[in-house]
Amino acid sequence: MLIGEFITAHQTTKETVRFYVQRGLMHPARRGRNYWYTAADAADFEAIRALQAMGFSIAAILEIRARHDSNCGTLAQWQANVQLVDRELKSIDEQLATLAVRQGQLRDVRAELATRIARAAQEFPGNNGTSRARPVVSRFLAPPILWWHNFDPFQIILAHRAPLWRISR
Repeated sequence: MLIGEFITAHQTTKETVRFYVQRGLMHPARRGRNYWYTAADAADFEAIRALQAMGFSIAAILEIRARHDSNCGTLAQWQANVQLVDRELKSIDEQLATLAVRQGQLRDVRAELATRIARAAQEFPGNNGTSRARPVVSRFLAPPILWWHNFDPFQIILAHRAPLWRISR
């Protein structure tokens, strides 16, 4: 089949297929000026998609493809693939640790926001959230800048990262 039929059948784009061909991940036959895609190319394409869905980079998929083409079904291929999988698992573990830190920071910010909302409700009992708070100077931005905030989460995030001081009128 020609590229138009191939991209329709696999719900992809010409650019994606051409990229895979240029990188050596797919090897369609040439017929004149056009590439001709077979069932083997379709299987390669689906394998590439599956590996990408697992998080493998194009470089890693090229390694897997090269090993498959030269050492298919051998102990050496399996051991090399185990090393690739271990690298991906290590990368995922690092990403999970980063996400856990971000989650903790966001929970801290949320707790700070809840505390400030409760404090504001006590300080301004009749306030429905429309009046402004006092001006605040942040040491986070150098030189110190005077800015107004109305219990805005962005301001609280900045406050979470650096101390804020209230200036009385």
